[in-house]
Amino acid sequence: MFIGAPFGALSYFERSTRIWNQELRLSPCAAIILGPAYAGRLGSGYITFTAGIVLDEPTIGLDIDGKFAIRKFIKDINHEYKTTIILTTHDLDDIKELCSRIIVINHGKIVEDGSLNNLIGKIAPIRKLIVDFYDLPHGLSHPKAKITKKEGARVWLEFEKDAITAAELIADISKLFSVRDLSLEEANIEDIIRTMYH
Repeated sequence: MFIGAPFGALSYFERSTRIWNQELRLSPCAAIILGPAYAGRLGSGYITFTAGIVLDEPTIGLDIDGKFAIRKFIKDINHEYKTTIILTTHDLDDIKELCSRIIVINHGKIVEDGSLNNLIGKIAPIRKLIVDFYDLPHGLSHPKAKITKKEGARVWLEFEKDAITAAELIADISKLFSVRDLSLEEANIEDIIRTMYH
């Protein structure tokens, strides 16, 4: 039933089918119920949109392994066929893993359009650095960072992305104090998306 399909559509359909049979290792029953339907959905998407595919919630209802396989498949298709992939999704992990451009629509209007990093920078310009010192750091301060919390030898600092990079801040602190461990706390993407809708 691929009459009139563009060159490559059949191999694309076959690849989408193999996901369910090989990578996801579904039980025979699950493969019969879910596999052909999903593979057909991907295949028909490729036939209808020769330059792109529109997928609605492509990983909904899948476990961790299933989501990994679908995301890998989408990345492979995008890379191999140079196909534009349009996702409509509420799965923020899908967004982080797959999307180079994000369009946020609220009540039928586009409220944001750009990369995830740009959206984070615009809505959440503050980053947090958590530093564990070997000893309690007396006199710790930095002109481009603010200490927000202290707990023993652990210190939380906030800084603006446009004012200083994390690497610069870490280097400045390491020159004066012995650092045992550190971590960066990025803005929560769920909070960022929620902010756009209010």
